[in-house]
Amino acid sequence: MIKTFDSYLGQSVYMTELYDYLELTPTYYSRWVEKELLNNVYLSESKDYCSAVQVSKSAGRFRKDYFVHIDTAKKLCMVSKSAKGNQIRDELVRLTKQVENKDLLDENQIIMLSGLIGIFKYITNQTTALNIHKDKFVSESNSKSPYIEFHTWRNRILNIEPKIIEQKIKQYCIDNKRNLANIPTSKNDQILLLNAYDSLRNAIWDFLNIKGEFNSLKLANLCSKMAKAQNIDFYRSNENSLFQKKKIFYHYQNLKNSNNNERKSNKKRGVL
Repeated sequence: MIKTFDSYLGQSVYMTELYDYLELTPTYYSRWVEKELLNNVYLSESKDYCSAVQVSKSAGRFRKDYFVHIDTAKKLCMVSKSAKGNQIRDELVRLTKQVENKDLLDENQIIMLSGLIGIFKYITNQTTALNIHKDKFVSESNSKSPYIEFHTWRNRILNIEPKIIEQKIKQYCIDNKRNLANIPTSKNDQILLLNAYDSLRNAIWDFLNIKGEFNSLKLANLCSKMAKAQNIDFYRSNENSLFQKKKIFYHYQNLKNSNNNERKSNKKRGVL
């Protein structure tokens, strides 16, 4: 790979190294620089590129060097007609798709997901998220049985169909020598018993859906993996204590208040 260095332009690379990396014809270096760099109306000196002091020799010819900003180097790779340039284009396309699909996250997104893990390690918050999501779904639904519709839709997406949970619970009782009669009847409690990280994932999925995040399932799955890697502890309630400071999630509370106001408004207008 090409070595980068810091210049007054920012992160930069040398033009000769970029040219050699692209495996372009050695004798055409000066012509390529003139066309793609010096005479490029979309690039400007002292911003995108700058003359370098060094001069190198290749294929029996001296080459005047330049250093270019890393973003300019990427653009030059994109327009170069070489096999290596084509590989770089394919790699940039792949990275772009990863960003679009949330396979790559920026710093703010990582901080946001870490915050959600902290909020939803409390079981009461998980229940609250489910209830808010359910209420929002019902308020926007025209179905005659909106609650059934909500749970059917949610179960299908999160793969928590009653039959699947029942099979897992039976296996859990066998593996842990527990009496089936002592197992909680609530589906959420059952999921929590089977896998606390799945319970966390489902709560984060509920929250991200409420917020309108189109890729909520992928992000929720990622949070589950992050929490498992951190081996986080789960707590029944989110209360003040000597070791547990209550977490306040303003956006979350505002969302709840907003939804309550919407339901009150709908009732006044006679909307179910």
